Amino acid sequence: NKKASSGAGKSSKGFMGKLGGALSRFGPQALALTAITKGIQAIGAAIADAAKRVVEFDKTMQEVSGLLGTTRDEIFAVEREIIKVAGASVNTSNQIAKLSASLITLGKTKDEVIDLLKPVDDLAVGMKTTSDAAGQFLVATLNGFGKTTASAKEYANTLAAIRTSTSLTFQKMQDSFSYITPIARILGKDLVETGAAVGLLADNGMRAESAARLLGTANLRLAKKGLSLEQGLAKISNAYANSRDRGTEAADATSNLQRVQELF
Repeated sequence: NKKASSGAGKSSKGFMGKLGGALSRFGPQALALTAITKGIQAIGAAIADAAKRVVEFDKTMQEVSGLLGTTRDEIFAVEREIIKVAGASVNTSNQIAKLSASLITLGKTKDEVIDLLKPVDDLAVGMKTTSDAAGQFLVATLNGFGKTTASAKEYANTLAAIRTSTSLTFQKMQDSFSYITPIARILGKDLVETGAAVGLLADNGMRAESAARLLGTANLRLAKKGLSLEQGLAKISNAYANSRDRGTEAADATSNLQRVQELF
């Protein structure tokens, strides 16, 4: 029994030694095989994801062609622009394709969609809002000032500049422009003047909506008097300057306030 036990122990040690030697020899190969396997799995997942994206993009493009009442071949130019815009954007081609569908629901033709895609995408990214919201805002602003989509890039850049140079947020711009744009157009004011005026008032503590309404009312009243907003503000500024020169600011305060009320 002792001999049998001793033999078994030696056999066990020999087996463990061989196993250890085998593991030490094949360990590096095993690690390499594991890495290769993981790499293959990653490639497979990437291929599957790419295939899924292609299917989703194709589905969206079919929706776009349906909205336009055309065939897929007839919107090749739109599809090409979508891919081009997506190539320079943080958004995917399918997201840009969905944007094109959204613009079509706003009544835009395929040529107008091509004009709008990049300006809207840039505006959405710059203002940290959704493509749908940016598209609706830009289209509404263009319509409000009587401009075509040929001015989309210019207007998108102007809106972005107003956003970065004033305290107006995207939401505040939407709210204020809905009031002031129709009046500004009637009075011949452009987007730069309108945005700058609203932004200036907002920077001085006035709510964007209130600033827009004040400007709208002021412009209309001044127009009836044959004055521009700049001329009205100049009259007020001159009145205060004259009061300071005479040292009668306090005494003239009431009359100056009445002058402001008369003008605005």
